Amino acid sequence: MEPLTSRPLPPTTRASQLATSALDRGLALVGLFLVLPVFVAIAVAVRATSPGPVFSHSVRMAPDGHLERRLRFRTAVPDDGVTPVGHVLRRYGLDALPLLLDVLRGDLSLIGRRLRPGSAAR
Repeated sequence: MEPLTSRPLPPTTRASQLATSALDRGLALVGLFLVLPVFVAIAVAVRATSPGPVFSHSVRMAPDGHLERRLRFRTAVPDDGVTPVGHVLRRYGLDALPLLLDVLRGDLSLIGRRLRPGSAAR
């Protein structure tokens, strides 16, 4: 057996980039349509149980080194920490549903590297 080695990825063509982008956006649109009732229920629950906006932004470092903002449901308030609704959202990963909006905008891909927290840049 050959040992696993890392190989450089082949260069991507414009056609493959367009196909990947179209697939990402199409799947994100279908996903948003399917989870829309859950999305709305979470937004109402976040708004009803704590003051402040429904969404928050986290800063992440992209593979090329620049910082990007990612949209999430707000799960905490500055003075009190994680809200009761926030505990449930974090436990089941539902706070990340708004990332589908980032995919729909073309800022994020469904498949690929995870972005590192922005504090890792410092």
